[in-house]
Amino acid sequence: MEQVRDLLGQYTDEVGQAFAPEVIESIHKQTAGQPCLVNRMASILTEERKIPLSETINRNHFEIAHKQILNERNVHLSHLTTNIRRDARGESLLMRISLKEEVVPFNLDNQIISELFTYGFLRLHSQSAPAQ
Repeated sequence: MEQVRDLLGQYTDEVGQAFAPEVIESIHKQTAGQPCLVNRMASILTEERKIPLSETINRNHFEIAHKQILNERNVHLSHLTTNIRRDARGESLLMRISLKEEVVPFNLDNQIISELFTYGFLRLHSQSAPAQ
C-alpha cells in the first residue's frame, strides 16, 4: 500500500492533482499493487479523463477508470494468459490454487509461481508468529 501511495504521490507532484484516500485504497485493492496496473490507472485518471486539476480524484472518477481498464487489452495479462495456455502445468497449477484443491508451496524458483506472483495473481501473506 505504501508503494502505491508513493507512486500516486509522484503523479500528484507532477500534475498537481490529488487522489482521495479511498481512491488510493481502491487502486491498491484492484491492481494488487502491480506497478504497471497502478501506472495505467493513474494515467487514465490524470491524463485521459481530463479531470480538472482543481478536483480531487474521487470514487466516481475511479469507477469510470476501473471500467475502462477492465475493458481494454493489457499486454502483461495477455502475455501471462498465453503462457498459461501454452503450458498445461501452468493451467493446472492455477486451477489447483483457484479451486483451493491443495496447498501449493510458494517458491519463486518455480517459473509458473514466479510469473503468477509477478503479475499479481499470487501474493505473500505474512504469517503471525506463534504465541509463546
